[in-house]
Amino acid sequence: MEVLGKNFMGFTPLIILFGINISANAASKSAENDSEFQFQMGCKFYSPTNRLRDYREAVHWLTKSAKQGHVKAQGMLGLCHFSGRGTPLNFKQAAYWLNLAADKNDPIAQYSMGTLYTHGQGVTKNPTMAAEFYLKAAIQGHAAAQTNLGAALESGNGVIQNLTEATRWYRKAAKQGYATAQLNLGKMYASGRGVHKDSTKAAEWYATAAEQDDARAQFLLGTCYYFGSGRPQDFVLAYKWIKLSAKSGHNTAQEYLPTAAAKLNPKQLVEAQKMPSPSK
Repeated sequence: MEVLGKNFMGFTPLIILFGINISANAASKSAENDSEFQFQMGCKFYSPTNRLRDYREAVHWLTKSAKQGHVKAQGMLGLCHFSGRGTPLNFKQAAYWLNLAADKNDPIAQYSMGTLYTHGQGVTKNPTMAAEFYLKAAIQGHAAAQTNLGAALESGNGVIQNLTEATRWYRKAAKQGYATAQLNLGKMYASGRGVHKDSTKAAEWYATAAEQDDARAQFLLGTCYYFGSGRPQDFVLAYKWIKLSAKSGHNTAQEYLPTAAAKLNPKQLVEAQKMPSPSK
């Protein structure tokens, strides 16, 4: 099928397909002037559920919308440049469009700008600027930004180190179900950094992240069972979680798996191998 170009020949069938109830003439006018219409068209072509998905056409419409100041279009266009979807990968262009959206308080764009400053992609590497953008998005409830802000506060990277504040932000993201934050919060409880040391709570947070197939948390939960730290000592469960982590490619888990297996008799080993993974 021919994609949309500068003229709008063949536009009516697409309108019918997408379920947009407007005439061809109205569509042509909307396409030229209506940034929301253009944004929605971009989303349609970008959507993985659309059998006519076309990233280049998505970028075409998102660019039209973004140039008219549509915040979400600017953010999505920036992410397209960042990932090289529908347009050549270009971190400078990604930073340009994402910064426009971030200035208008879009949390996804703010988080994305934080990652660009963290890694020096399209902008000069600047951990202070990264933390500032993470904070802006974190205040709006963006879980990944809350986690990254927590990591900055934990390490003192770009901000003054504050373990209590790091824990507070990890907890906010962890309560939203963000696995990395759950893992990090567990580590804080295990080490007593920013909170009172509590091996039981550490194991609880590891378990929550492990159930989401986080390989790092699965390994740490396995060690909790192995050593009886925060969990009753159980070599079968220790093997189960360490094996799941190893299967996901966690190097330390792969190295430790034979040690965990050595604690099991043949019957226990069969039992552990039959245990379902969290995703099943």
